[in-house]
Parts: sequence; structure tokens; C-alpha cells
Amino acid sequence: MGIHIGAPTTNQVKAPQRPRKGHFFFANREFPRAPWWKRPHLHRLYFFIVVLIATNTANGFDGSMMNGLQTLSY
Repeated sequence: MGIHIGAPTTNQVKAPQRPRKGHFFFANREFPRAPWWKRPHLHRLYFFIVVLIATNTANGFDGSMMNGLQTLSY
């Protein structure tokens, strides 16, 4: 019941290690960082993501506008 000071046992959590420079951890594996501006397929992916976000934003605006117009009395 007292405080135990000493070497960590198997049930104690170790401090996480930092990845090497230019790498990152994901799912306990180390991957190299890839700059998006050097990869053409990532250019296309990010372009399509921006188009999808703009489309969803316009759709949400249209839906709220029509809902607001339906509540008006003539």
C-alpha cells in the first residue's frame, strides 16, 4: 500500500518514444512523412476534398434557405 520507488515492473506504463526526424507513428509502426506538394495524386485528392466540402456547404445553405422560406406566412 506504500509508494514503490524502483525499476519499472511489467505492469507499469513506459514513456512513449518519439519517432525519428521526418517520420511519424501510426498503429505502432513508423512511416516517413511525405510532403503533399511533391505528390501529384495528393494534389488531386485535396482538390476533390475541397470540391466536396464546397458542395456540401452549398447544399446545407440551400436547405436552410428553403426551410426558412417555408416558415414565412404569405
